[in-house]
Amino acid sequence: MSDNTLPSRDRVFLVDPDSRTRQMVSAVAGLLNLECRAYYTGTDFLAELRPADTGCVLLELRLPDMHGLAILRHLAESRAAPPAILVSGDASVSIGVDSIRRGALHFLEKPLDQTELIGAIREAVAVGRQRRCDCQKTEQFHARLASLTSADQRLLQQLLAGKPNRACATETGITLRAVEARRARLMKKIGVGTYDELILLFARAGMVSPAKRAASRQAHRTASAPPVRGPSIHSPASRNYCA
Repeated sequence: MSDNTLPSRDRVFLVDPDSRTRQMVSAVAGLLNLECRAYYTGTDFLAELRPADTGCVLLELRLPDMHGLAILRHLAESRAAPPAILVSGDASVSIGVDSIRRGALHFLEKPLDQTELIGAIREAVAVGRQRRCDCQKTEQFHARLASLTSADQRLLQQLLAGKPNRACATETGITLRAVEARRARLMKKIGVGTYDELILLFARAGMVSPAKRAASRQAHRTASAPPVRGPSIHSPASRNYCA
């Protein structure tokens, strides 16, 4: 396997009626060990696109039946959709900027440069794999949340609010040891080992804002910190002061 090849059969979904572009992209896909599926129109592509499809989309901006940005908007509706690379031979700089703003990973001008195309496809496929991995983790995360009992849910909300074990015990009316045991079971169910990992997981899932995440962590650390004691009457500092 050459340095250019990728280890799986992800696909390049090419939506472009131009024969020269189709030949070049097909050749580059072969170099990267990728399957190339070509479509003349956006309608044909959208009709065959499936949620399980992986790889990347190479999309001509001006198609016979619709604008490439319309397809880009459709892809943006799904977090697991293959990343898109827009191409065009007559687009302005503002169109390129707008396509990136709308979610395209790259904007390439025709005639396509093979080295640039290889780099863009490799990056898009890698981004697509990471997106799918993140989506799978999110699905697993929500499945774990659904398995929590009402007592687990209540403790979870207390922890997300930054409350330490002792405060949770007081509010719930159970012993500190019981809270500690419940907390350990809860963390195991969710799949985290520390409080910081718990907050980070909820932040990545969009269920805790960055501001709330920082506030919860600070509140938890402050409440969990041991009390600061003054110097003992037997300490050197105390003797010096009294003297």
